Order: sequence, then structure tokens, then C-alpha cells
Amino acid sequence: AASLELEADVRSLVRRAARQMGGSGAPGAAVLDTIHVLSAYAGISALARVFRETGALELLLGMLCHEEPRIRRGAGRMLRALASHDAGSRAYVLLSLSQQDGIEQHMGFDSRYTLLELFAETMSSEEHCMSFEGIHLPQV
Repeated sequence: AASLELEADVRSLVRRAARQMGGSGAPGAAVLDTIHVLSAYAGISALARVFRETGALELLLGMLCHEEPRIRRGAGRMLRALASHDAGSRAYVLLSLSQQDGIEQHMGFDSRYTLLELFAETMSSEEHCMSFEGIHLPQV
């Protein structure tokens, strides 16, 4: 029962964050608070599936490229928390961002650093089962 409640919380928080990010004007403290809570939930390995199902990874991609540095940093923390136990999410974000033209121009230093860390972890992990040959990754 507790697991179902946590999953419902994640779904609700992802919808709220998407609404806050899509709203008019600059996102304020409310979206930062939502990102902070989502980051805490992202650290729970049993919830990784819910993050993938709710579209949180797509939301994360947008947050990593957001103009507001605090949102980019918050997204980086959320991605690190999720990637610490979910290699599939880490690979999805890396591959999605690497396929966008000129992505490095839309990301802050923190976001690029986070991606490089995640790429290094992916390449050095024992579970390495994918090839990144021929795929352009963001440059620092």
C-alpha cells in the first residue's frame, strides 16, 4: 500500500512540475520545490519504473536545458539520484540529449558536467551493454 502511495505521489509531482514548467512567465520557487521533492523520490529504486512511465525523463530533458540555473542544477540532482540505481534512465537521457543538434549551447556548465559524469559511469560500469560508437555526445 505504501508503494502505491509513493507511485501516486510521483505521478502527481511530475504532472505538477510539467504544469509549472509550461506556465507563463519564469518558473519560481514552486517549481524548484517540486524538483527537490522529485529528486528525493528519484533516490528510491523501487520508483524508477514510475519515473519512466510518467514522462519524468522527458521533463528532465527540458529542465537540463532550461535558462534558469537553479532549475538546471535541480534537474541534475534528480538525474543523478535516478541514475544511481537505474542505468536505463541514465542511458535514455544521455542518448536523447546526444541526438539534439547544438545541445551544448542550451545547457549550463552544471548540466554538462552532470552528463559527463553519467557518461563516464556508463562507460566504466560492469553492466555496460550498449555501444556509443558513432553517437555524438555533448562537448564541454
